[in-house]
Amino acid sequence: MLAYYVRWHLERAWATLTFKDDDTTHHHDRDPVAPATRSDAATTKAQSRTLPDGHPTRTFKTVLDDLATITRNTCTHTASGATFPMTTSPTAQQQQALDLLERITV
Repeated sequence: MLAYYVRWHLERAWATLTFKDDDTTHHHDRDPVAPATRSDAATTKAQSRTLPDGHPTRTFKTVLDDLATITRNTCTHTASGATFPMTTSPTAQQQQALDLLERITV
């Protein structure tokens, strides 16, 4: 159950990066029985497969796959034997996804 809860928060946070409709202004006042309609912005995002900033639109899985490439390596200096961690720097798109995660409030 916790995994579904975490995924729900992640999908809402990354709505601007994915094909999801990120226009939530009318979610509370729409008829719950009527079929859902996509906003014009979401339709444009899906048809062009690009975000307003020009980056490609991604799926939830591709955002996770992209973040999975950030690694932390333990390096060892051969002469002294000292070890230290080295983390790869996130790309601009990875940093954008991480910044969106910081906005999650529970």
